[in-house]
Amino acid sequence: MKKADIYLNIMKDEQAYSECFRKLAESNPTTENFLMLGDAYLAIQEPELAVQSYERAMVSSSGDAKLSCRLAQVLVRCHQYAKAIKCYRDSGDEGSLELAELLLKLGQMDKAESALSNLPASKKSFILAKVYEKGGDIERALRTLEAAIDGQVELGKQQSNENFAKINHQMAEYATLLRDFDTAIEYYKRSLSLIPDNPNAQISLAKLYMQVNDWSSCESVCSNLLTNDPNNEPALLMLADLAFRRIDFPTAEKHFCALLDRRPNYWVALARLIEVLRRTARLTLAKPYIEAAALAASSTPADQPPLAYCTGLYHWYSGNTSLAMQKFNEARGDAEWGQQALHNMVEVCIGEPAAQTLLAEMRPSTRDEEAGLQLITAFVRMATEEKQQIERAMIDFTYLANNDAHKVGATLGLAMGYVLQKQSTRARNVLKRVAKSVWQFEQAEHLEKSWLLLADLYIQAGGGGKLEPAIDLLRRVISHNKSSSRAYELLGLIAEKEQKYGEASDHYSEAWKLSGECDPSLGYRLAYNLVKGKRFADAISVCHAVLKLSPDYPRIRKDVLDKALSHLRT
Repeated sequence: MKKADIYLNIMKDEQAYSECFRKLAESNPTTENFLMLGDAYLAIQEPELAVQSYERAMVSSSGDAKLSCRLAQVLVRCHQYAKAIKCYRDSGDEGSLELAELLLKLGQMDKAESALSNLPASKKSFILAKVYEKGGDIERALRTLEAAIDGQVELGKQQSNENFAKINHQMAEYATLLRDFDTAIEYYKRSLSLIPDNPNAQISLAKLYMQVNDWSSCESVCSNLLTNDPNNEPALLMLADLAFRRIDFPTAEKHFCALLDRRPNYWVALARLIEVLRRTARLTLAKPYIEAAALAASSTPADQPPLAYCTGLYHWYSGNTSLAMQKFNEARGDAEWGQQALHNMVEVCIGEPAAQTLLAEMRPSTRDEEAGLQLITAFVRMATEEKQQIERAMIDFTYLANNDAHKVGATLGLAMGYVLQKQSTRARNVLKRVAKSVWQFEQAEHLEKSWLLLADLYIQAGGGGKLEPAIDLLRRVISHNKSSSRAYELLGLIAEKEQKYGEASDHYSEAWKLSGECDPSLGYRLAYNLVKGKRFADAISVCHAVLKLSPDYPRIRKDVLDKALSHLRT
């Protein structure tokens, strides 16, 4: 049909193109002509009209299994799932795999498994594993694929390299979900031995190496990938992440900035850059990158949720929680960013009733995410400070302390519970278990809070022997997060106890600045130590700032401001 091709490809007249096939089918109503008419309608994005044409073709070819499958595929595009299922069933074994995939998509796992029952294992294993995966039985999904490969080997048959690599890749993903990382690495390697230049498998393997802290292997895989594809963004992002995890923040910042200079709306890189700049106490440097990302995203609806998320992250770390909540709320419905946005919203309002409502919206999709939800739920219970809720939270923390991915967070929760129960010694002993843990981004917040709480408990215990370990812990926090106001505050408290008022003032001043100069109690401690260090003018300035925040703040006029003014006069 050269004339039809001219209408479509040269004249760009879709109506004239389809009209050629319609007239042909009307003048000669054969199965083949109605099939061509259906194909023409599909080519111009008219699936409903294509369905009508294929149904006309089926009248004279009702037993054609391939045609039934073809019609079913178009019905799926039109969201006519009931009709599509009937067509697939009419096609017999020909459409069994596609029928199972459709039923799986519709959440009908039992029916999907039944649709595969007559097919040999070699054909159905991949989809059957997906059925078990969606049903939450990852072990069975993995066993299904392993059995299929073993069966092929025993029969002396061999899958194509592409299929065999695909199955090994999927088995690696299942093994990763089951936290059998060594096995997962072997499956990824087997997949890459079949298709060495598969970038998806290389990236997945590199991510797994990063997850198990095998950074040199991760770097090696990324370098090999970049040799063939110097602009591979996931590999470049991973090298930036590696620098971040090695606490080489300047290198990480350089890599993230380079990625964003090339693509301002590379959202993962922007979120990571905000994290890096927060940890180097230079958060304001993220603002131009957020503005550039907003410009790049202005006409793209899909970019709005990640933009809102990154903006919310910036406001949260800047201390503007109301704006942060507003932005996270804009992202909470997004498939990719929504769950983390919800998690952050819970963190922001953890002591308020809204936290419970937000928890109910969280939808974990893996076992790790389920454990993560259990962990943050326990922290929400703990924040109520009600005896019954604390006891329930302690049970959950005890259980989760055996989970490698959440051990640090659960241990922190246990220690917080013991503090609320006035058992400081038990809290200290629990925290010592994780005090020397390796810093990892996924557990960074909980680990740093653990170091801070343990340092605080050492300070409360008093005695010179307890202050040195506290100082070491606080310096460790600052080496990983220079924006930790609490770390500087506790260093100030130690210096004050030792009557080193100048040093205490310096630490309190840093804490005051990092807190946005909005914590009256911190301002009071700073002003008090400035007076002790005979810096009266500075003390007066801080007093005025505190009184502006809280005009009736106790003791600051009598203990600090009046004394500073008196000394200045004399």
